[in-house]
Amino acid sequence: MATRIRQLFLAWLAIVLAAGFGITGAQRARAADTTVISMSQATKSYMIDIGIGPLANVMTPNQAKGATSGQVLVDPPQATVESIREAILPADHYVEVSLHRASTGALMTARIPVMSVRNLETGRSYVVDELVAMYDVTKGQDDIHFGRNVYLPAGTYDITVWAGRDRTVFTNVSVTGDYVRGDKRG
Repeated sequence: MATRIRQLFLAWLAIVLAAGFGITGAQRARAADTTVISMSQATKSYMIDIGIGPLANVMTPNQAKGATSGQVLVDPPQATVESIREAILPADHYVEVSLHRASTGALMTARIPVMSVRNLETGRSYVVDELVAMYDVTKGQDDIHFGRNVYLPAGTYDITVWAGRDRTVFTNVSVTGDYVRGDKRG
């Protein structure tokens, strides 16, 4: 009887937490604070993780020597390419996607994912292009993921990620903070 009560309590707690985070289906989320989002969903082939947080200090391996924070480019481009969108709207968040094989949990780096975001308040959507392979300097190369600094104003989004033929949608993702102006309320 005690085991059944514990199971019911844990199920109730999971529902309450999911409702509090605005999560549906197989999504799960954890946040270090109100400005960092981390979510995962499984597809047929992959476990797809996304992260959204403040701007990242992106650097080359040479620049990373001695660094205590930031993202290191795995294969640094020869020149920095800035899209027209970035020239008009300065980046204010860092987004990342990591892929793990669903059957083994092994980190997958050969396939570059594609991400699109749709602002539910405005209806505007765009593809987050040029995600590049990088890793967190504090975690090392075991943390390879695909990321980029982007303009993502505070709001609620549907975020779609494609990895090959697999696709998943993270729904009602609440993004806070305006890191360009330093306003964490959004």
